[in-house]
Amino acid sequence: MLISRKILAVIGVIVLAGAGIALAVDKPEYGLEDRGDWANTTEESVGVRSEGFVRNPNSFDINISSLNIAYRLKMNGIELAKGGKEGLNIAAEDNNTVGVQTELDPEKVPEWWVQHMNNDEVSELEVPFSIDLEILGKPISVDGITYTDSVETDLESKMDKAISQVKGTYSWSPTSAEISNTEIEIVDGSAKFGKVTEETTPLLVTFEIRNPNEYPIPTPQFHGELIMNSVEVAKWQANEVAVSKAPGNGAIPPGETREIKLRVDMANERIDDWFVSHASQSEQTSGEINLRLGFDIAEQNFQIPKNGDLSCDFSLQTGILVDDQETASEFEGCEEESLGLGSGDSNESNTINDTDDLLQNKSGDKPNSSDNSSTGNLY
Repeated sequence: MLISRKILAVIGVIVLAGAGIALAVDKPEYGLEDRGDWANTTEESVGVRSEGFVRNPNSFDINISSLNIAYRLKMNGIELAKGGKEGLNIAAEDNNTVGVQTELDPEKVPEWWVQHMNNDEVSELEVPFSIDLEILGKPISVDGITYTDSVETDLESKMDKAISQVKGTYSWSPTSAEISNTEIEIVDGSAKFGKVTEETTPLLVTFEIRNPNEYPIPTPQFHGELIMNSVEVAKWQANEVAVSKAPGNGAIPPGETREIKLRVDMANERIDDWFVSHASQSEQTSGEINLRLGFDIAEQNFQIPKNGDLSCDFSLQTGILVDDQETASEFEGCEEESLGLGSGDSNESNTINDTDDLLQNKSGDKPNSSDNSSTGNLY
């Protein structure tokens, strides 16, 4: 991609030392031919290779005593990579391509992630390119140029869609004589992100649950994980989930419907690992969201889904440095994956009704912090 700024103003008269000759010299033209490409990628690091050009518009060679080229890659003001090159002589009317090799700084990725997620998953991309020039020891003023673009992701909608797929009516035939057939309806489910810090990405989950039974049912246990390009970005167990809204005694009364709000603080420890994998795979990510609910009733654990996780797949594509590649994402659907877990010690399958796609619900009260966890038990 050619991004150039022609600078043809006359420098002025420069007296060549010892020759007594005055020359009017046009400033060199320069620009950015390629804003950058990912290069030399490994599991731990990824390089950035960019190309600029410097052209001498004069009919004679320019003996440049100093030419420094500086390159940076910034997103939302966070400098993810920087590099440069020194020393170049320019022949008459010659166009010099200058390659600059640098490396992504993984330690800056969590800082970028915070800015990106708290800006509705939008990053402003900047690639500043500048030169410092001296001819015969005389510094020449040259303006820099900056390539700009925007980069978007849509991870929140994928989490929201996955949570919504739990919607349905589930029934079991317990072996316990204490209770009859158990039925639980997940009326609604949604998710959104809270305020992200460098340590955690809060996932705020809301379930609307109806209890059609003649006995109360507990607040559900909630387990899950987020995997991107085989990197386990986040994983949580029920005792790591905070309950920010639930019925007064933690139980949904018979015949009633209640809204349950949960908060998962996903650690950001592996965001840099994911970003390196994303860049090294031409900015493509294959993602997986695994979810499971559990209800402890009469010393039996009822799982939704019955024997394992609800596994939902999605894809994510960006165009930070990949030429002509647009930002895109897709939710690819869900299926049940067996983990060999019991569900009410019953051999019967869950009955799932009303599993049509749910409209994304981004509304909801701001959750209050709580030390309670979603580990409901009843009876």
